[in-house]
Amino acid sequence: MTQLLSRRKSMTIAVAAPAVVILPRLARAGLPTVHYAMQRVPEDFVYRARNWAEPYGVHVAGTVSPSGVQSMQALLSGRSDLADSGSGPALSAFGHASGALVIVAATHSGGQRHELMVKPGASYKSLADLKGKRIAMPVGSGAYIIFELYLKEKGWKNSDFLIVNMKPGDMGSALASGQIDAALVWEPTPSILVTKGIAKVIQSFGEVSSDPSLLIARKAFVEKHRDAVVRVLASMIDMYRFIKTDPTGAGKLAAKVAGESGASVSPAAFTRAFNHMTFDMHITKADIAALERVGDFMVREHKIAKVPDFGKLIDPEPLRLAFTMAKAKEKH
Repeated sequence: MTQLLSRRKSMTIAVAAPAVVILPRLARAGLPTVHYAMQRVPEDFVYRARNWAEPYGVHVAGTVSPSGVQSMQALLSGRSDLADSGSGPALSAFGHASGALVIVAATHSGGQRHELMVKPGASYKSLADLKGKRIAMPVGSGAYIIFELYLKEKGWKNSDFLIVNMKPGDMGSALASGQIDAALVWEPTPSILVTKGIAKVIQSFGEVSSDPSLLIARKAFVEKHRDAVVRVLASMIDMYRFIKTDPTGAGKLAAKVAGESGASVSPAAFTRAFNHMTFDMHITKADIAALERVGDFMVREHKIAKVPDFGKLIDPEPLRLAFTMAKAKEKH
């Protein structure tokens, strides 16, 4: 069941109270455009469907990346101020830019959103049946790290499978043509292919890791333009609340955006995807534990040098102010 803005116990960090509560709909004089590197994840389709930031007087210029690897590259290069990323690409980026990045919120979590798919008529029942077979996934992505964690638990190796590095958008045609035997990727691609009858899901990975995705910003940008970041986060709070109260309507908005980019996706596909995800913008102790577990694995596999200190990476103040701002807007 979809869970949004839940009241899970968040990590407590002492922050000085602001002298003034910023109210929405103030003139945006002096506020910069916030460049946001999104992914093709369900809520980002919804965010692109409306100008959620307009009531808060800030402009968001979004770009869409096929995975967190590219969104983090945009952030590291300075092309973006804010980026959405899964745990694997985020941890890699922290290693490349120590002290330059900060986590301002979570976006979604749930290992069940990573699904292993095969053709509807295939006899495969689980990953164990696919040894020696061609499995497509975006190498380096959160789904790829979840895959590697699962292999480690089972005592298997990457070499037991034929890994094909592939973008999510290419997986449907590759499955249908027989170019690959299976595909492992995050939502909404599994729901899109399932509702179209192109694929069936044989396994998900909720038991491996909750794999929280994060909103990460350039630290210098947050320090200089904290007000703009707060307003963008407030707009996202509104979006998540909408998904919670009207998932069918959110599915329609997401499908409309997909259609505008040339893809035919039913609203039902996005609604199915929402049900496989947990949305909570707070960074919880459970999230940190999941991130540290992924980090420990990446260190052992020599993918990163060390696990970062998340207590130093997380800046909770913008999100706290954003909830205050969103609540004030709701009252008005």
